[in-house]
Amino acid sequence: MTWEIALGMIALAGFLITIGTLSARLSAVLTRLEVSVKELSAAVAAHRSENGSDHRFFRQTMENHEKRITVLEERGERGETFIK
Repeated sequence: MTWEIALGMIALAGFLITIGTLSARLSAVLTRLEVSVKELSAAVAAHRSENGSDHRFFRQTMENHEKRITVLEERGERGETFIK
């Protein structure tokens, strides 16, 4: 075996080791990313359910304010004072 063949085999082995190392790191990163995305999806789903109850509360509060404003406007149109 000549030196050129031996150097070629060493270079090929180094290349394969490099590709294998990069592949293993990429696989680990993708696995962590997948887990993070699943956790984020669960958190978003929980926040959506919480937001639904908050939105119902705000809608009810807004309806109450709209009724109060309507009553005050009607008093003003009739010439009644706002201060008792």
